[in-house]
Amino acid sequence: MANVTLKPDDIFINRIKTHPERRFFIYNSEVYVDNNPNVSGSNTTELSVPAGYISLYELNIDRASDKIYLFTDDPRYKFADKKNFNRMVGLPHRSTTDGNDFVVSDPQITSSLPMSASISRIYSTSETNYFSDLVTTYEINKYTSALRASAENYINLSPHYSFTPIGNLTRDLTKTTCNLINIPTIFYESTIKKKSVKLSYYITGSLIAECSDTRSNGELVETTGSNVGSVVGVVLYDEGLIVLSASYDLDSSNGVIYSGASGTAASASWLYYGAGAEDNITHHTSIASASYGLEYQGTSYTNVLTMLCHFPKGAFNHSNNPTFVDKNAASGSLATINTSSYSYQEPRHKIKNIVSSSYSGYDEDFERVTYISKIGIYDEDGELIMIASLANPLRKREQDEFTVKLTYDI
Repeated sequence: MANVTLKPDDIFINRIKTHPERRFFIYNSEVYVDNNPNVSGSNTTELSVPAGYISLYELNIDRASDKIYLFTDDPRYKFADKKNFNRMVGLPHRSTTDGNDFVVSDPQITSSLPMSASISRIYSTSETNYFSDLVTTYEINKYTSALRASAENYINLSPHYSFTPIGNLTRDLTKTTCNLINIPTIFYESTIKKKSVKLSYYITGSLIAECSDTRSNGELVETTGSNVGSVVGVVLYDEGLIVLSASYDLDSSNGVIYSGASGTAASASWLYYGAGAEDNITHHTSIASASYGLEYQGTSYTNVLTMLCHFPKGAFNHSNNPTFVDKNAASGSLATINTSSYSYQEPRHKIKNIVSSSYSGYDEDFERVTYISKIGIYDEDGELIMIASLANPLRKREQDEFTVKLTYDI
């Protein structure tokens, strides 16, 4: 065996940028992720998360009881003077003989599993509020008002990111009804890729409207429907939010009761897009007439560590593996090791000649040959930190020289 120190030019880090595609389908108040069915298990759903959700850790698979949970030791016990610390944070305490107090509560912090995530919808309307004089009122949409500052970060892309009137845009999204589609970060990672968002609206299985950010500036432009070319909303790429504000009718021939057990049927509009997607609204049975598709591409960055391991000539041609020597061909002896009570003498062993011959009954001349199957990576302190396993062992003769490239996703 031999060790080789990796030089600065042998180690480098690069970043891979990918755009994983995501698809959601919403039908009858249920969400389907990437066209996968919501599989039921014997106790709960297959991954023990609600239908339309993904499991963040994929633990407790179809487990009804004795579930795995997260825990950590209570950091309060790392304080030497528990008495003062407990009083500072208001924890229960009790005196001990040494004058310190100890915590009576559970010494572990726990968290429940499974954890899950899914897209959700917020049908956000304006509310009446009072000014400080308690007489004058004003209308405000608390959700869009909270998003106003974030949206204005994109105003260099399009004026439609201004939630208040600007130029020819007279609408005020901070005071009107809007439809918000929330996409958790796990479904897009760094940001949503521009020009990849598409929303589809179906009634009784027929496509009635479609919109997408065809201009790569966050504007959701209707490409199919009753008002092709109109901007129906915007995409906040980094925040994973879709804000739909268009309220005109898309299809007046099929009325759907979008909320309430016995509400009034309404014509399809972008304000009702995604109805039933974890919006905490009780929908009428007629909601099954409408369905919705959402697709986009996320942006994922993966840092990759690359190491170039060199195998020069005349090196790495010895092995400590017992099969490296021919135990049946012992000759001579090594130096004798003596102790006060015992004496040990190890015979010399010849290295096994594994060079194959093309002729039957003929042995080729001896040659040092090893087969490299694993490569150990050590830190500056000589500690083994990782092992790379090769798909197929590499034959290494004394005249051979090659380089193995190892990659590791950070």
